[in-house]
Amino acid sequence: MSTIIKDDQGNIITPLDAIGGQVLTDTRQSVYILGALNAQVVLPCQNTNSIAVDVRGTFVGTLVVEYSINGVDYINTAIFNPLTELFVPGITTIGQFVGHLPSGTKFVRVRTSAYTSGAVNVALRGSEGDNFIYAKAIPSTLVVTTLGAANTSATLTIPAPGAGLFHYITAIQIKRINASAAAIAGTALLGITSTNLPGSLAFSSGNALGVGEDRLDVDLNFTGNPLKASAANTASTIVMPAGGAGVQYRATVYYYIGA
Repeated sequence: MSTIIKDDQGNIITPLDAIGGQVLTDTRQSVYILGALNAQVVLPCQNTNSIAVDVRGTFVGTLVVEYSINGVDYINTAIFNPLTELFVPGITTIGQFVGHLPSGTKFVRVRTSAYTSGAVNVALRGSEGDNFIYAKAIPSTLVVTTLGAANTSATLTIPAPGAGLFHYITAIQIKRINASAAAIAGTALLGITSTNLPGSLAFSSGNALGVGEDRLDVDLNFTGNPLKASAANTASTIVMPAGGAGVQYRATVYYYIGA
């Protein structure tokens, strides 16, 4: 099926080139200027599966993309920036963005959820085709790392990503480092716990560690099948115990955020 492009009123945009020696001009409004709080442009969505949003101008504020199934109540949806390869809960800079809509969407709108100054030029288009077909895996654009103090519990925190967004973790590495002059006898079990990760993800290891030794206790790679956080817009944590005298934990998580 060929893609059908629609304007901000849901009208099909047909090719407008020279026909019979004449150039046809589409006089329908294509760009809307938003310059106040809660100003909006609305697109009716008959058979619309995806949208493209072009934002230009000089402004200080935030635009959100929201969809409605019943035509009354709107739900915020994340929008994807192909240039930065990031999902964002709101648009604060100029650029071009794409997004996917749930089946049965009646309306989609771009609204100024926060406004300070300026004028935002917004063009909103819909398509029956799914323009959010990415030719490669979304890259891990974000990294969080922490180094705990000696013989002290340490927590790595992945900050809440924003409304409607989840963490997609592609790799986890956790290392123990013995910076002391004494070895750690292997007589105890060390437990690493987590929050907001599926199944309350946890790891265990013995505590034995030689002088100056470092040991990679966790080395997980989820490339191609990322680990999705349990709840949207929620911080995820990995908590490491006190590892023994002179022992420090280094934890690193690679991830991206998505809808």
